[in-house]
Amino acid sequence: MPRPPKTCCALPPAVGVGYKPQHFDDILATPDQVRWLEIHAENYMGAGGRPLQQLRHLAERFPISVHGVGLSIGGESPLDAAHLERLRHLPMLLENPSNYLTFAESTWAETDFLREIVQRSGCGLLLDVNNVFVSATNLDFAPQDYLADYPMAHVGEIHLGGHAHDQDDQGAPLLIDDHA
Repeated sequence: MPRPPKTCCALPPAVGVGYKPQHFDDILATPDQVRWLEIHAENYMGAGGRPLQQLRHLAERFPISVHGVGLSIGGESPLDAAHLERLRHLPMLLENPSNYLTFAESTWAETDFLREIVQRSGCGLLLDVNNVFVSATNLDFAPQDYLADYPMAHVGEIHLGGHAHDQDDQGAPLLIDDHA
């Protein structure tokens, strides 16, 4: 299997762009408009083809931030070993999740869990402020308290997606992370 291009997490202190393949030609035509790119690891875990060719080309010109969206860390099932094997070739940042309900029982705060993953794995964090806002609204906590406890020293990127407004079965506000 061909190796994916080497990507990095040393990003300039500037706004980056979430990379979409349909923007490849535009990015190359106006490279001064982009300082760095963000990709989802799962889009580049195949054995080759156009996506990896484009990523190799872009990685020669821009810093690339990689984060995974398919690990289900903290889920009830064991980690997918095959997924991890494909992922290990791409350095990554772990993103805080959007939450829609609480666990019936929990002994760890989410920020403590993320801190422990960083300490054990050496990975960095992607702080998605939209996910903090979505979770705080849905679960009725103060986003400032979450951020005050977040392991900021390990943040390699701050992400701002978007969300849709909905309501739960009782009519209370419910935000859905949709990257809008």
